[in-house]
Amino acid sequence: MIREILRCPYCGSVIGLEDVSQDLCFDPDRCHGEACPHLTCFWAAVTAMRGRRTVKRRGSSRIWELGREIYRVDGWHDFWAAGLTNYLCDYGFDRLEPSLLPTAPHQLVGGSAQQREELRHGSGEFAVNINGRMYALLLDAWGIFAPSPAAVMDELRLLANEYEV
Repeated sequence: MIREILRCPYCGSVIGLEDVSQDLCFDPDRCHGEACPHLTCFWAAVTAMRGRRTVKRRGSSRIWELGREIYRVDGWHDFWAAGLTNYLCDYGFDRLEPSLLPTAPHQLVGGSAQQREELRHGSGEFAVNINGRMYALLLDAWGIFAPSPAAVMDELRLLANEYEV
C-alpha cells in the first residue's frame, strides 16, 4: 500500500511510501513519477518495531535534495546528510533560532510519527505484514517546498552545513 508522507502546499503533488518495500515514490497517483517543481528537500525515516524492539534490518532513513536523487542517510560517513537530517528534524520540532531559518519564501511540511498520529490515526504508525511477520512501522518525515527551491537550497547548504546539534 502506498501511503502519503508529504504533500506540496503549492501544487498538491504527493511523495508516497510503499509500506512493505519502504520505497519512496513521487506523485504516485499521477503516473509521471517526478518530484514537483517546488520540492527543495525532504528527509523520511521508517522505524520498524516488533513489540517494543526496533528491528534495524527493516528500517531506513533517506534524503532527497534539489540536484540529487534519493539516497540513504549514512551519518557515519556523510556528514552533510547527518547535518541536513538533524537540521530538518529540529526545524520540524520548532527548535531552530530564527537566524537559522532560510529567508527565501518556503514552507516546511510533515511531522514525527507521534505528530502524524495526533492529526490522523494510522498516518504515523501502521502495521505491515512483511514475509509473514507483522511489524509496526513508525514514519517521521519533513520536507521543504518553495516557489524558488534553488534559492532555499542555496541557503540550506550554508545553514545545515554549519548546523550542529
